[in-house]
Amino acid sequence: MGWLIDFIDDILTGEEGNKKAVLQRGDIVGVDRYLYQHYAVYIGNGAVIHYAGANGYFEDDICIREAPFPDFLDGATEYFICQFSNRHKAPKKQYQEVFSSLPNGNDLLDIFKGFDYHLFTPEETVERAYSRLGEREYDLISNNCEHFAIWCKTNISESWQVKALLEHHSRFPRYSF
Repeated sequence: MGWLIDFIDDILTGEEGNKKAVLQRGDIVGVDRYLYQHYAVYIGNGAVIHYAGANGYFEDDICIREAPFPDFLDGATEYFICQFSNRHKAPKKQYQEVFSSLPNGNDLLDIFKGFDYHLFTPEETVERAYSRLGEREYDLISNNCEHFAIWCKTNISESWQVKALLEHHSRFPRYSF
């Protein structure tokens, strides 16, 4: 029954998900990779700030870097913009096809149930991303690209990918040899 209430509320509040999100400075963006999703903060002018290695991958000298949006996409034909519900549900991912020019505009975001949070403006989000440029504290489980991007927007260091992986892993029986 909760899903029905959410659905009706989405329609009444205009969050039904059929409107196309438009990329704007301060948005949290992501791209699907084979085994994970990679996140960044869109800072405008066709650029992002994200955790990456010197060659763009996670192989060497991993730190928070500014990069051109096409480098972040790395050949992907679509990306997503995180949109947070005003009812504090997990963010929805509004997928966009990659075009030759980047769109402008935005919907305001809101954040997660059960957390004390502050939703930063696009300008504050970008300032927070810049404040961590050069940081070399990458950790797959506790400080990855998703943690970084979500923190920039909300002050919450969170990764749903890690949570899902750890919850899924805990369902498997443990064997000792």
